[in-house]
This record gives sequence, C-alpha cells and structure tokens, in this order.
Amino acid sequence: MDLSGPAPFADTGAEVIARTVQVTLENHADTEAALEIFYELDRSVERIQQVGASRVALQFPDEWLPDAARVAQALEARLDGVQVVILADTSYGACCVDEVAASHADAQMVIHYGRSCLSPTQNLPVLYVFGREEVDVDRAASALLEARKGLEEESTSTCQDWLLTGDVQYAWALEGVAASLRTLLPDGANVYPAHIPKEQLLFPHSTPRKDEEEVQAPCCSGNKEGEAVILFLGAEGPTLSNLMITHGQYPTLSYDPATDRARKEALAVNRTLMRRYYLVQKVKDADVIGIVVGTLGVASYMRIIEHLKGVIRAAGRKSYLFVMGKLNVAKMANFPDVDAFVLVACPETSLVDSKEYLKPIVTPYELELALVRGKEWTGRYVTDFHTVLLEAESTGEDQDKGEDEDDDDDERPHFSLITGQFKDTRRYQSDASNNEALVSSLMMGSEGQVSVRNKETALALLSSPATERLQAREFRGLEQRLGETEVADEIAVGRKGIARGYDHEKE
Repeated sequence: MDLSGPAPFADTGAEVIARTVQVTLENHADTEAALEIFYELDRSVERIQQVGASRVALQFPDEWLPDAARVAQALEARLDGVQVVILADTSYGACCVDEVAASHADAQMVIHYGRSCLSPTQNLPVLYVFGREEVDVDRAASALLEARKGLEEESTSTCQDWLLTGDVQYAWALEGVAASLRTLLPDGANVYPAHIPKEQLLFPHSTPRKDEEEVQAPCCSGNKEGEAVILFLGAEGPTLSNLMITHGQYPTLSYDPATDRARKEALAVNRTLMRRYYLVQKVKDADVIGIVVGTLGVASYMRIIEHLKGVIRAAGRKSYLFVMGKLNVAKMANFPDVDAFVLVACPETSLVDSKEYLKPIVTPYELELALVRGKEWTGRYVTDFHTVLLEAESTGEDQDKGEDEDDDDDERPHFSLITGQFKDTRRYQSDASNNEALVSSLMMGSEGQVSVRNKETALALLSSPATERLQAREFRGLEQRLGETEVADEIAVGRKGIARGYDHEKE
C-alpha cells in the first residue's frame, strides 16, 4: 500500500458516473402486435382520455426499459396533443408509483408498468399495467397439487381451504389456475383466488390493498391453525417474503412458471422472525432514533411520520427525520450517532435486511412493539403502516398522554436483552419538564431551547443528543488557541489542493 498518496477510499467520483448496473433486460414485444397486447395500448389510450391528462408519465422497471421508447411513441401517435415522458429511474422502490419524479415532469397521470405493491397513491391518478407473463394454468395446478401431497404427508390434518395469490404479472391467470385446481382437488376443498382490481385505473386514496383481512378471510372461516394453505404463483421476491412473514401461521406453497418448480416456502420464516425480534430489542435500547422517509407517493405517509414522532417522544427518546431516497450501507453509515432507524415505506420495501448496516432498520410496527407501553408481540406481524395508523386511531391512542403524568413505571429502567444490564427508559425528557426542574439555573436561548453554561463557559443544550455525543468525542475539531501560537519569522508556502489529495501527494 502506497502511503504517500491519497487514501484509497478517496477518488474523483468518476467511478460513480461510469458505474454499470447489472440488470437483465427483457424485451416483451418483438412485433407491433406483441407490443399492443403486452402493454395494453388500447386500454391505456382509453384511460388517458377518461382522465383528460395532457401530459402522462410512464414508469418502467429497469428490465423493461428497452421497450419504453416504442411504447411512448405508440401512445403519442394515438393521442393527439398528449405529451408522454419516460421515468427511467425511481426515487424509491420500483414497485411504488414515483410521484416525485412525475411531479418534476409536470405529469397529470402516471402509467406504472410491471410488478407493483398496489400501495395507495397520494396525488396523481395511476393506471397499472402489470404485463402478461406466460404461464400454463394446467401445469401450474398440477405442480401445486404435487407439492400439496408432500405437505399432507408431513401433517395429520387435511387442508380444505386454499388461497391462491401471486405476483401481479400473473394476475390474469389466477382464475384459470383456480378453476383447474377445483377439478383436481377432492370434494369439499375450497380454492379462493385473490382479488386484483380489473380496472386498474386508481385515483388517490382509492387504491385497494392486498391487506391482511383480504388475504386471511378464506383461511379464517372456522379453520384451526395449519388447516389452510396459501398458494403463490410467481418467483421468490419481496411479494412472497412479505406474504410469508405476515401469514407465517399458514404453510405456503409456491410455483414459479419461469423455472417450472413448485416447493414449500415456510422453512425460513421462523429464522426471519427471530432476526426481526432481535432488531426490536435493539430499538428498545436506542436513545436516538432516525425516521427514514422511504416514500413520498404512498398516501398517509405524513400521518405515519407524525405518529412515529409521537411514539418516540412519549418514550423519552429523540427523533430525527431523514429523506435520502434509496438506502445503501454507505449512505446510512453517515449518521453514526443515530442508534436505530425506522423506515416509512410500502409493505414490500419496508423489510430491510440490516445485517450489513451499522445500525438496525425496523418497520413502524416494530417500533411500536419496542416503545409503546403494554404492546407485546403475539405472533401477528404487520408490514403495512396503514394498518398501524388505523389501529392507533381505532383505539384512540394518545402517545403523548404519559409525559405529564406521575407514573413510576415510565421512569423505571428496563432490562436489556442485548447488553444484559438495566437501561434508563426515558433519557430525553420534554423541554417543559426540564424547565420546571432547572428554572433557577437556566438561561433561555434565542429560540426558546433550554440551555445551561458550565464552568468553562461552554454552552451545552439540555436534552440534546447531538451535544452529548459531541462532548463525548475525543476529537471535536481543531483548537484555535488564539494568541498562544508564535508568529514565524519566515513565511512558508503551504500545501495546495484539497484534503482528498494535495498536489505534492499526486507527484
């Protein structure tokens, strides 16, 4: 290693510009007829005219971009006076509607292509075009039936209720696979295909979600745990993972048409839940929590942010708000003073495997498990923050009500399962309580922040984690030492360039 040059992690930034993203490109339309069928051009034109939009944004996943220009040209040719723009990159997950990028293009409507989480939108009407991935419905039914036989050999009970769901690209085939299964299953067995909106033109706040009630309804009609089975049509991915975690009490069978393989998918759920429960325990020990905004398009994201702020404040912790787009390890490592993060995103992108991250990243539901008094994990799991909001509103929870009450339980330290020691439960009290306790020795800052001056006349903010962390550091910046440094007799030429690589280091 050459110690005379700049540090190896410092570069000119040219690598980021020249970096190539490895994406498997997919061409779904070799002919104009195939383009019409796969991208549903006639239906798209009809819906654009129905909305009356004069400027439409097309959001493609990365692997579908080879067809983007042809789709845009075909739509403009059929729509007189309508401008079509292509969103080649997404601010957050590709499954969510990117209303941020669409607003930058002054779009009045978005057409979202490919896999989608169907999260409700905030401002713009959206047309979903899932695409029609090829699948043999009879082969899918027979493969799932073979996997079902292996499942019944492991269990003494016979499953009578079957819920059929899958990736949205296979939504068109769910009814056909369900009909084929009904002819193969014995009498008395019920097959329930999941509902996917056929119109798929959805306006803000009206998007139906594949939520827990819709998925669980067939499985809860008098059945005991394990007497119902979920059938999934599609490849392993976020949709399947989210389904297994939220409905881990039921065995799951999947069939991937691309590989023609069916298998049981319930083996790793317990390990995943154990990992998530460990992250909950880490958040219990956190004093400073960062709220990471992972979406600016999903409806009610501002309401859940305010709700999370109230939960953190009521628990005596400090919160900071971050808006940083797509997450990565290096980006999140820029905030070492934050003990844990809570991600506000759609259900399919909120479950982040934070093994490689410096600090844990949890969901809003997991944050409530860690900080809300009396809330315990019962085996039920929620990934949709809309459900968290609805439950908080239905129960009338007021997360700030315990701050002014004299409740000894709030002040008691809790036993940390991570460190094996007791830890203060409420470290950062509210400013009001600090004012009453220290009114005789406090000065009020220019903005009303309670502050105190120590013997060295250094100003320190009370209940400020940033100031506490700064004072705990060994290096807090260069010391000025005004008047203590002797003036040199001769003037010498200093270093030129920037700290990343001075001129003499490049030679």
